[in-house]
Amino acid sequence: MPKNNHAVIYCRVSTEIQAKELSLDLQKKVCKDFATAKDLVVSKTYYEVGSAYHGNQPQLKLLMNKLKAGMTIVVYAMDRFTRNLDLGKYLLDKIAKKKCQLISVTGESNQLEAIRIAQCEAEALGRRIRDRVTYLRNLGSHIGPAPYGYNIRNVKQKRTKVTLRKLLTNDVEMEVVQLILLMRNEDALANDIISQVQIIKGPEFNVEDMVIGEGGVCHFTTISQFLNDLEIKYRGDTQWTPAKVSKVYRNNSADQ
Repeated sequence: MPKNNHAVIYCRVSTEIQAKELSLDLQKKVCKDFATAKDLVVSKTYYEVGSAYHGNQPQLKLLMNKLKAGMTIVVYAMDRFTRNLDLGKYLLDKIAKKKCQLISVTGESNQLEAIRIAQCEAEALGRRIRDRVTYLRNLGSHIGPAPYGYNIRNVKQKRTKVTLRKLLTNDVEMEVVQLILLMRNEDALANDIISQVQIIKGPEFNVEDMVIGEGGVCHFTTISQFLNDLEIKYRGDTQWTPAKVSKVYRNNSADQ
């Protein structure tokens, strides 16, 4: 049992979307009220956004590293703490060795059993998600965000009543894709690249100062710098990087 009344609160949600439904601030308020009722003084609150199944919880790790003897950790429920039984055993043992305690607002009496149940729930949810993704993919639905050069269009199937995510060409972005493909084509001429730039920037764009070498395949670093110099933005009005150019090229080069 703890020898002092000092406590810390740990709040976690799996995703940003869940953060809106099970607010981190709401967890904090409930935990703080719970701690106050037990005459505990909360010194710090740790916030985490991410899964607790694989144990990648940097804020929880930070909390455990700073945990001092006799302190209390307050969580809303054990599934907020971890959904990994092996990690749970390790953490509970570490807490016990520091003569600290972990308490939850929902008051699970058997904490390891609560963690085991939370792990089973996470695994069952994972299986349902994988099955659903496979089902939608087999129906021809796109999974994940739209790659550069495309938008997502929701199409409801009449037979199954299922809404599928279909890729629809983004004409503006696709012109930039074509420029990237040209700059990676060893047979492309400088005039080809200049013409494509004028399609993107407009025919009135001054190309006299553009420096484009003849022949050879441009590196992704060169292309990203070229696009940024022309003030051709990536999505979200962000700069191009070699990694972004490489991804766009890989997604579209097979179609050529």
